[in-house]
Amino acid sequence: MAQRKVTAIPATINKFTATPVNSRKKRRVAGYARVSTDHEDQVTSYAAQVDYYTNYIKGREDWEFAGIYTDEGISATNTKKRDGFKRMVADALAGKIDLIITKSVSRFARNTVDSLTTIRKLKEHNVECYFEKENIWTFDSKGELLLTIMSSLAQEESRSISENVTWGHRKRFADGKVSFAYSRVLGLEKGPDGNIVVNQEQAKIVKLIFRRFLEGMTPHSIAVELTEMGIKSPGGKDKWNGATVRRMLSNEKYKGDALLQKEFTVDYLQKKAKKNEGEVPQYYVEGNHEAIIPKEQWEAAQLELERRDSYMQELGLTFYGYGSEVNPFSCRVVCGKCGAVCGKKSWKSRGVEFWQCNNRSKNHGVKGCASENLPHENLLKGFITAWNQIVAKREQYLPKWEKNKKDGNPLERLRAEQMIGLTLQPPLTKMLPELGQMVLERVIVQGKEIMVIRFLDGTEIKVRI
Repeated sequence: MAQRKVTAIPATINKFTATPVNSRKKRRVAGYARVSTDHEDQVTSYAAQVDYYTNYIKGREDWEFAGIYTDEGISATNTKKRDGFKRMVADALAGKIDLIITKSVSRFARNTVDSLTTIRKLKEHNVECYFEKENIWTFDSKGELLLTIMSSLAQEESRSISENVTWGHRKRFADGKVSFAYSRVLGLEKGPDGNIVVNQEQAKIVKLIFRRFLEGMTPHSIAVELTEMGIKSPGGKDKWNGATVRRMLSNEKYKGDALLQKEFTVDYLQKKAKKNEGEVPQYYVEGNHEAIIPKEQWEAAQLELERRDSYMQELGLTFYGYGSEVNPFSCRVVCGKCGAVCGKKSWKSRGVEFWQCNNRSKNHGVKGCASENLPHENLLKGFITAWNQIVAKREQYLPKWEKNKKDGNPLERLRAEQMIGLTLQPPLTKMLPELGQMVLERVIVQGKEIMVIRFLDGTEIKVRI
């Protein structure tokens, strides 16, 4: 029997790079540098990393410089906002990089899942990573084990730092130390001494918004007006939106106070902020800085916001008022039979405009509300008649308004003052939309010639045309 002989045939292809073992082809090498803050000492570290890896890579004859990818002032707890990192990975997957060098595992990622997922994806595309501080090569058989351990340690360090920072923030909140993003709050800015000061030019816009709102305008219509005036939004945009105006109306900083910890970070890895609905303590600082809006006026605006929300909930509306033009009757004409809102309709062929219950039409074959349509002309006459009755009997209403001025809440006091001033004017001869917008609560339609006009001060007058 012949003697068995085993001959070893050496590998000629690198199992990771798919290139010949003895190939002298230069590896395309890129460096990655990152610092997590914009502090001066970190900026120095950032510049040093870039300079070091540029010279390090170019100093190797067997390497070809493929560039330096950087992220400055960016956290490594996730990769979503790291544009330099994402661009580097995309180039590597596109075959432009063979090796990525970085200072340490924590520079690459402090999130274990992100780190391992990215490295495995790179490995599948024959791209190796080298972490200089830990001396880890990801193509090495022990590389992934070491990397898992080091990434976990980096993630734990990040968690500890996050908890310390959060504790620091909450301690400052508890001490009443106020800080916020000034760029997002129109009218307030940081003074030379670090305290909050009023920007007088921007404050004029804030005052305009509150005044217009309490005169009956909607946040949407105010936003349209500000856009048409060419005023920049708090974010520096040319176009305003109703949501921005609404947030400004409810911002307590405009009355000189500050509510701290309105939001909190749920997950230190994703850094997702959540509205604080009682999960963590809040702190309210009164009289923290100069007010732009008097407290009485600010409180009246909050009550008016609540009133409008309740009104919409009562009538099943998703908005208060329709369109940007001044229309005191939009969403305020209500069917006296079924309680639904009435919409304005028109017969163009007849040149007739009227208000019809939104439940009037048949729904799935079921007959709708049988209420009568209210001619638009009668609606105008009805409001004018009701208002002129109040003007004529002003002396009878004065005691009620004076009592509300003295004993009412801020909104009731405001409405009383408005009625006292507005009823000094002569009786109406035609409809004034701005007046209706300011004083009308709703019109309850009881027929094509009968309606109840309810005013925001609580006065109700039944009118027959």
